[in-house]
Amino acid sequence: MEISIIIPVYNVENYVLRCLWSVVKQRCSRLQVIIIDDCGNDDSMMIVEDFIRSNAHITWKLVRHSRNKGLSAARNTGLNHARGDYIYFLDSDDELPENCIENFASEAIKRSNVEVLIGSVQAIGFGKKKKALEGRKTKTNLLIKDGEVLKAYNDGRISATAWNKFIKRSVIVEYKLYFKEGILHEDILWSFYLFTKCRSVFICNHDAYIYHANKVSITSTMGYKNFDSYLYILSVLKEEVLMNKIPLREFYENGRFYILVSLVKSNVDFFQKQFFFDSYRKLSFFSRSYEVLFSDTTIKIKIRTLISFLPYQVFRKVLLGFANIKLHLLL
Repeated sequence: MEISIIIPVYNVENYVLRCLWSVVKQRCSRLQVIIIDDCGNDDSMMIVEDFIRSNAHITWKLVRHSRNKGLSAARNTGLNHARGDYIYFLDSDDELPENCIENFASEAIKRSNVEVLIGSVQAIGFGKKKKALEGRKTKTNLLIKDGEVLKAYNDGRISATAWNKFIKRSVIVEYKLYFKEGILHEDILWSFYLFTKCRSVFICNHDAYIYHANKVSITSTMGYKNFDSYLYILSVLKEEVLMNKIPLREFYENGRFYILVSLVKSNVDFFQKQFFFDSYRKLSFFSRSYEVLFSDTTIKIKIRTLISFLPYQVFRKVLLGFANIKLHLLL
């Protein structure tokens, strides 16, 4: 079994060595490590090239873009050069836990019919080290099949990320699962298409990813392009869900509410906030606020959806009020 690890590199000179060392330390003999140079303006690639020369026992594939194209395009370039039986996406400012790939490979051999294997994520940099299972409610050593896959994605037991997942390349090739280029938060749309096609998922009980929250794309620094990308993603998701009658209303409404909260906390100016808030509100599955009361969604979804129909300034005050009286768990 060969595994292709896809690592886009762009302006990560302070972190990329940590990432590469975590790959080299994996105890797996058949690794194809694909590095995509996305034309940054720091010394990342000089560090990468020196590291590759010093670790020639690994099969490296270095691919250079002619100009900066973004994370989606870099991952797509990696997919086009991958030859492994399985694909694993790794951001160059994050790292692999010890024995991550070996553990995935061992599970994949035992469960050869499973299309996607998923593990736990360690999150570092939020004031303390946190460890979370895939989703908040997910049991480990759990096989999810057929219609249950979409249900698990809908209720948050499977996260909308590309990383921490060990994916059969044949599935990606069969369904042409490439990332939408030119947008941010591309994982949301990509994972949506993956799990509407995927027929089997296994939730493993081992660590699969170490996420470092040193990114410039943390909520407090979100700008216009972040929310413009969200607007595009929500529009596509709503059209796909309605047209193909896909049961993902909870996932969609949860995501829409999260974006509204992020918008309130962001540093975009008031008029942009007002524009995006009105646009996101129109993208609800419910055309009138009272309709949600008679829906079969959860209490939390009903509360979130009802609040999202409020005018922007009122919505903002309600969020602050809920936080102040410690009722934020309802949201």
